Amino acid sequence: MNKEQFRKEMETYQFEEIEAEKGLRAPAWWDRKKGVLEWLLDGISLPGATKQRIDHDDFFEQTHTIYDYIIHYCDKAQVDEVELYKNAAIPRSTFSKIRSMPDNNYTPSKYPTIVCLALAMKLGKEDIQVFMNIAGYHLSNSIKTDRVVMYCVEHGVYQVDQVDEYLEDYIGKRMLISA
Repeated sequence: MNKEQFRKEMETYQFEEIEAEKGLRAPAWWDRKKGVLEWLLDGISLPGATKQRIDHDDFFEQTHTIYDYIIHYCDKAQVDEVELYKNAAIPRSTFSKIRSMPDNNYTPSKYPTIVCLALAMKLGKEDIQVFMNIAGYHLSNSIKTDRVVMYCVEHGVYQVDQVDEYLEDYIGKRMLISA
């Protein structure tokens, strides 16, 4: 997709209402613990990935950290951690801090760390919100950068550098990869 086409689509792109933004209630998707990690990987082939809902009740009952979610993803998608953080374009040192978060009180930033990891995991719209929530963040329709990320997810654009180019084109600066 060229930049002009991207701009035109972003001008008309509308997000669904998120229940959580209307009050203090949790979003509708939060109540659905079964199959939260849907593999909606149209056109993307991962070893062992299927386009079906996967029951993850045990995961949500037992784990609560970002690293636990990442390990769970890597196991299900048969992806190596090193491959994941390289695809996310985050330094090994940052990933190491995430790995040892319970011991070091490290809090990764939304941009670029959490968003880049979510893109590298090729999470769907609902799954990104769950991952963001675990990290203490969320994607909002009222924030331009978040709208660009959600647009890219809904259109199957998961390459961090390409999403970063769209961010630069739409908001005027890169948010994911430092120059």
